[in-house]
Amino acid sequence: MQPMPPSLSSGARSGVDHKVSPDLFARAKALFGPHTLIDLVLLMGNYAGTAALLSAVDMQLHAGKQPLLPIP
Repeated sequence: MQPMPPSLSSGARSGVDHKVSPDLFARAKALFGPHTLIDLVLLMGNYAGTAALLSAVDMQLHAGKQPLLPIP
């Protein structure tokens, strides 16, 4: 099994621990650069916030509407 790319690994770790290790941060920063890394972290936070909001208000599709994305 291949190791998880630093972007996914750091996102997964930050979602569980709310922080990443200095080594993982350094690898992700070297791979993406500081500005892109911050953009990725902000994007992941935005998606997490959107998911929490939609879950909190039990957001559903309107009656008769079909989802645009496949549902597992």
